[in-house]
Amino acid sequence: MKTKIFIIDDFTKYSKELVNGLLESGEDVYQLVPKEPIKNKFNEVLKIESKLYIKKIWASKKFANNIMDYLKKFQEEKIIHIQHEFFGQSAIGNLLDNLIQIPLLLYYLQKKKIFTVITLHSTLPQESKTILELLPKSMNFKKIISKMFLIYLKIWYKSVGKFSSKIIVHGECFKNILVQDYGISSEKIHVVRHGILRDFDKKTENHDSNVILYFGVISPRKGIETLIDAYSIFSKEFPATKLVIVGKEPEYYQGYLNKLKNRVTQEFKENIIFPGFQEDEKLSEWLSKTSILVLPYASSTAASGVFTVGLSRKIPMIVSKTKFFEEETENGSCALLVEPNNKNKLSDAMINLLGSIELKNQMIENQNIISEKRSWNNIAEITKNVYYNQNNKTQ
Repeated sequence: MKTKIFIIDDFTKYSKELVNGLLESGEDVYQLVPKEPIKNKFNEVLKIESKLYIKKIWASKKFANNIMDYLKKFQEEKIIHIQHEFFGQSAIGNLLDNLIQIPLLLYYLQKKKIFTVITLHSTLPQESKTILELLPKSMNFKKIISKMFLIYLKIWYKSVGKFSSKIIVHGECFKNILVQDYGISSEKIHVVRHGILRDFDKKTENHDSNVILYFGVISPRKGIETLIDAYSIFSKEFPATKLVIVGKEPEYYQGYLNKLKNRVTQEFKENIIFPGFQEDEKLSEWLSKTSILVLPYASSTAASGVFTVGLSRKIPMIVSKTKFFEEETENGSCALLVEPNNKNKLSDAMINLLGSIELKNQMIENQNIISEKRSWNNIAEITKNVYYNQNNKTQ
């Protein structure tokens, strides 16, 4: 009897592509999604589709029990693959829901001897600085809360390591965090790179290619202040360009977008644009006008879907020199690496890249090579190797 694979996630682009890749390879796959939209998410990003393999069966507060009740219907061999992040589209609910329900489900599945994989789309280290960056600035008693959160993280990751059969992360740097900070066996952890997101591949006629683009979540750890300051320097060399910052702030960072807008001086009000959240088609239009895509993140605790969009669209990119992006760019072969939080170096990189056709062409050539490796057919096959490897046994 054929093994059934259950992908547990919200309606994310990642799971949509992974499920399609697995289905195309002949696997029997179901995607288990929430019954209702989850609060505090960008639900306009989550494209809800009506397909036979998509089952709306869980709620945040009863996540573990809902999943286990549904699985009782199936007598076949099962593989459960959970997608997870604390802050993002794969979060199953609020922070408390994630802290409680994920380990609980893993515990139930282990008791039933069901093979379970969890992909950790973000991996948080035991570092107060990183946790403080993630918490809203308006939060009271942030330092005390961050210390408590670090204790909970220690328990949470150790539980995930104990109860899961295999763990997938998107970079060696994230694997190292799990091994060094949380004592999880390296043999249990597999690195599977993030596949190329192609939802924005629709190209439009390009009449204006002078756009410097940032798109994604608008939050303090994304380094957008540095980008605005760098653009103010860069635009003296290229005054005809525009900096376009696409996206919106999460509810827990309310007011941050206005703070960024207020940072823009009168001199640059016409050149620095904040169009807000954009649907896929409109974002594709912005991408068609983009000369440089900039990801100036202060730190990297997760893989970047935005980076894979840049690869897919063959756009010259500048990214922060974090451990993750050093890996992801194959040491800067497909994007320029720049020290985080340094407006002068970021400005220099923008001037260098926009002014060099040879550099842009070499970068795009390397992007083509990496994009081939990251096709969803390849990602599906690599993921299946994690599922079916002969050493995979329920712990």
